[in-house]
Amino acid sequence: MKNTYVLCILLLCLAGIGPVTTLAHGVDKAKLFFEEGLLLQKAGKLEAATTKYLAAIQADVAFKEAYMALAGLKFDQEQFQAARMYRELATRYGAPADGFFIGECYFLEGKADSALQAYTIALQVSPEHEKAACRIAQVYGLRQQYDLSIQYYQTAIATGKSVGDASFAMAKIYFTMANFRNAAQAFEQSAKYGKAADADYYYHLGISYIQQNETEKGIECLESAHVLRTNDIQIMLSLADAYFKKQNFAKAIVQWNNILVLQPQNAFVMFMLGKSYICSGEVLKGQRICDQALIVGDVK
Repeated sequence: MKNTYVLCILLLCLAGIGPVTTLAHGVDKAKLFFEEGLLLQKAGKLEAATTKYLAAIQADVAFKEAYMALAGLKFDQEQFQAARMYRELATRYGAPADGFFIGECYFLEGKADSALQAYTIALQVSPEHEKAACRIAQVYGLRQQYDLSIQYYQTAIATGKSVGDASFAMAKIYFTMANFRNAAQAFEQSAKYGKAADADYYYHLGISYIQQNETEKGIECLESAHVLRTNDIQIMLSLADAYFKKQNFAKAIVQWNNILVLQPQNAFVMFMLGKSYICSGEVLKGQRICDQALIVGDVK
């Protein structure tokens, strides 16, 4: 049934072009049309390129390179179902199977079950296919099947390829699970293997340290995150809270004030600013700010 459906799609694509041939001169014509299509695609003339690729198929129905080119072109145009159909036809006519490409099409179509099946086949065919392993891990992560997600990230890491990216993604799964010890180790491994130490990295690593009561190391990471992303409220809140709990009230006051510049009606932050003043010895000033916060809104 599936084969019939695929052929129907092809026939619709070829409608109006004329009868298909596989004669020798047809093969030569197919190659010419295909090469013209490549030039047009390179020039950004995608509709014209598509017409040439279809003409190549009309000249030689088994010209697998044209199917593969159409698959790539349709994928780039985010026409994922068409891309998948053309890639399956390319395989039928002798191109190597590409389970990962099929999986990507399904994944981007929102068909997670079919994507998972295709990625799994790709990984079975090529156990070193770290991208397939990472995608499987990602799908399981989205399903909140975290143990399976970690298992496949570890599979990807074991290949020795893209270790930094796979370690970072695995670290975020550990972070979501509140396994902060393993999260911190995986974040550090990601940087060791080339993952950029950006604000996202420093924020998550900082929180992982703080959750293990390594507050100083956590604050250092949060400060680095803040330098890289100055007006990120989440980073600022975490940093202010860490300063407060460390009883560094002067720095906490600075950070609460910085947040209020961006969110002047944030009652919780205003209340914490007041508490920080009280704890630093400016009791009356702190009490006034706390009273004002209670008027503004919910301080919880």
